[in-house]
Amino acid sequence: MTNPTIDSDSRNEQSPVFRLLAKQLGLAGHQIHKLNDGFLVYRLNLVKYCGDHAELMAFSKNQEF
Repeated sequence: MTNPTIDSDSRNEQSPVFRLLAKQLGLAGHQIHKLNDGFLVYRLNLVKYCGDHAELMAFSKNQEF
């Protein structure tokens, strides 16, 4: 089985990349809201804008607002 990679179809909420990131961040208590041009990740009163999946992946690794 191969690891999911970022491609042009990965902005779809049903893509394996998006679902994996949503699960990882969800376990840490974060929620993701998909926008037309990126994502909002929030937890309690903190909000982080991520413009694409690369930024979302980087945030999921260090989770610093």
